[in-house]
Amino acid sequence: QLGKTKIFMRKGPHDKLESHRVFHQNASVTLIQSWMRMMQQNRRYLITEDAALTVQRWYRGCLGRARWWRLREAQAGQLLTNNFRMQLKRRKYNKARAGTVRLQAQYRGRMARKVIAATTIQSYY
Repeated sequence: QLGKTKIFMRKGPHDKLESHRVFHQNASVTLIQSWMRMMQQNRRYLITEDAALTVQRWYRGCLGRARWWRLREAQAGQLLTNNFRMQLKRRKYNKARAGTVRLQAQYRGRMARKVIAATTIQSYY
């Protein structure tokens, strides 16, 4: 039966239509709920992923700084070793040079004295 604003039905067809409506309503609600759960889970995942990436960046930075510090210490140690070896070589070289200069001076002095002695002898005769 048709009213002005409503349709009046018998119980059998009404129940059938009502169960169909409830079924589709439940299906729609389930779809919306699953979509909302997916959105919430996606948000949680993105937050967790961002936190994990931040921790990884921080840890890699710590490793990089530690590696850089070890390299710097090794480089400083190498520099000190090279300077120390250079000082030893310089001392050895300067000592050898001073000895060579002294030997040359003695040799030249002896040769000069020989020449002076020879000229002195020649000047007497």
